[in-house]
Amino acid sequence: ALAGFALSARAQELPRSWIDPDTGHRIVQLSTDPGSACLYFTQYAYTAGGTKLLMTTPQGIDLVTLNTGAIERVYQGRSERVLQTGRKTGAIFYAKDGLLYALDPVTRQSRQVAKAPPGGSFLSVNSDETLAAGTLTEGSSNSRSAAAAPAPIPAGAVQKGRDNYPDKHDMMDRRLAEHLPMTLFTVNLQTGEYKELLHTTDWLGHVQFSPTAPLQLMYCHEGRQWKLDRVWLIQADGRSSPMLVHQRTMKMEIAVHEYWSNDGQWIWYDLQTPLAEDFWVAGYNVTTGKRI
Repeated sequence: ALAGFALSARAQELPRSWIDPDTGHRIVQLSTDPGSACLYFTQYAYTAGGTKLLMTTPQGIDLVTLNTGAIERVYQGRSERVLQTGRKTGAIFYAKDGLLYALDPVTRQSRQVAKAPPGGSFLSVNSDETLAAGTLTEGSSNSRSAAAAPAPIPAGAVQKGRDNYPDKHDMMDRRLAEHLPMTLFTVNLQTGEYKELLHTTDWLGHVQFSPTAPLQLMYCHEGRQWKLDRVWLIQADGRSSPMLVHQRTMKMEIAVHEYWSNDGQWIWYDLQTPLAEDFWVAGYNVTTGKRI
């Protein structure tokens, strides 16, 4: 989906479809409502056998049929966060007011499936839709407001996404230095059982369940990537210890932008050895331990 244009007038100037002269690829604009956006690339966003793509809009949640471009509004209203579509049922999971809901895209009916602990946020649902994982932070952060509310985009400027704003790097340094206690947790969507998997003062983020293994959970240590070992695995059984996926071997090396392969066998990530010099796509096979 093409999204994030600062000015709707600019979006209206573009054709809905064109052939890129350099690659020969056909480019298709899927969104029509200004402010529409796809989910982050680590969040599964397909339903109806992969034929429909989830989009968020200022008014609610839409599904676009990829082969026709037809758009349907399946949820009207604001949500705090849309997590993903379920890999088992195709339900759309979203959080609002500390509660997790599953939205049936066919009937357009939502049902409450879990409640987050005070201060907690849901981030991922597992492959068989029995567990939701999230994090909670104890204490207050002087950096959170900067992370949650980046500076406004100047009038007439082209918006490059809310992940890029002038104070981001300084905010990350401040937040990392605070060492606030955090908890990685799960809630059972069938029984409501709450389980704490990890207690740490590291800054946790990018919580992602495996697409195929219901108890396999990946997460990261947030912060400036050359200051920490980022990519980690843990089993959501409440008894396992974290496992570091990639150990850095040189000064200024980074491993970042981690995501699962669709078959759940590989964790892929952006590896730079060192930062901004040698660029790799690196992989770790969670079954065999093989590295590429």
